[in-house]
Formats: sequence, structure tokens, C-alpha cells
Amino acid sequence: MPKVPIEITKERYLFRSSFVFNGLRSSGYFKLFLQVQKYVKSEGQHLDWQSRKEWGISEDAWRVAQESKIPPALLFLHPKVLATCPVFLKYYRSVALLPQKGLKTISGVNSIENIENGRSRPNKLQSDLELKDARGETVGAVEIKAGIDPAGALERHGAMTKSFENVRAEYPNAFTILVAACIADEVQRRLMATTLVSMSFVVTTITSSESEKRKFVNKLRSILKLC
Repeated sequence: MPKVPIEITKERYLFRSSFVFNGLRSSGYFKLFLQVQKYVKSEGQHLDWQSRKEWGISEDAWRVAQESKIPPALLFLHPKVLATCPVFLKYYRSVALLPQKGLKTISGVNSIENIENGRSRPNKLQSDLELKDARGETVGAVEIKAGIDPAGALERHGAMTKSFENVRAEYPNAFTILVAACIADEVQRRLMATTLVSMSFVVTTITSSESEKRKFVNKLRSILKLC
């Protein structure tokens, strides 16, 4: 096979580069980069990356970023950034060279375009009560389950688990509390086998026992550093 002249090869790659550049410019990537860069300079140091493996960030990629002295938030999407500035999703999608269709397929989220245009926020389960410190950082979360039907116990447990998983993904050190109308035996066994729930209470014990009431209130005060 005849060898392709070097000049033709250069022209091909120049054309590809120009195509990519024009695509990024028309999508607003460069403007977004400046906004993300500004955000990272002011908030990047407060981002906790301990759970990066759970977010799909490989250790090889993390090591390369560290060796290159590149702020990780310029390369990897932190859940807190997505929750705070969902329009930044377009920037991180561009960094990953993913089209919207590709991201939809991988994530299973169909509202990518709406999120990137600020018309909707990522679908994320929120706890019934979020505990924030003086800086506005989430330090704890409370899930309240009022159902008493034993048949729905595992379903309620599943909803609580998803909610606390979202909290811990964003705030790994958050103290999580379950307050339930009743706790079935199987649910109790699962609670004892997980570190996802820091503490649990039964509603009737809080309302009928002064010691339990004080324990609950004092724990909230401790989490919020009010005592």
C-alpha cells in the first residue's frame, strides 16, 4: 500500500482539530471552562474526594491528575458540583468527549439537555431533613419513615438506603439518623450490618421516654456543634 504523504496526513488532522474546536466553541465549552475554573478556585479546596472510586474515577486517572498538578475538579465531576451547578454538566461531558446521546445511554438519564440548559436539576433523592453547619455544609441527614405496615418495611428501608447513599456520596462523613414508626426484625438486622445508618430511633420511644428524647435532641445538637 502506498505511503500517505506527511503533508496530507497533517491536513487531515488539522481538519479534525478545527472541526472539534468549532464544535466546542459553538457549544459554549470555553465560556463554561472559565466559569468552572472560577468555581474551582473558590470552592475546589472544600470538595471531598474520598469516595471517588464510587463515582467511577479510576486510581490511574486520579494519579495522572495528581502528578500533573491539575485541580481534580477541572477533570472529574464531583456530586456536589453537579448539585450546585448542574449546567456545568456540559463542560464535564465535553472533557470526557461524550455526546449527549452517549451520556444518556451510559447514565440512563434522559434529561441531559434540560440539565445542561438549567431547565431541570439532576434527579436525586433528598433526605427528609439535612443538618448543615455554620458554613452551610451538610454534616448530617435524617430520614423519617412513618409507615407501620410490615409488608412495606423492606420498601421503606430501600428508599432510606438510596437517600443515605446519595448523602454519603456527596458528604462521606455525614451522620445519618433513621427515625421510624416501627422497625421490623429483618430491617433491624440489616441496620446492624451496615455503616450507612449511624443511629436509629423509634418514634414512640422518643415521644414516651424522656431519656430517649434527650438522647435524640442531644445528638442533633452534637452534630450541629451546638453543645
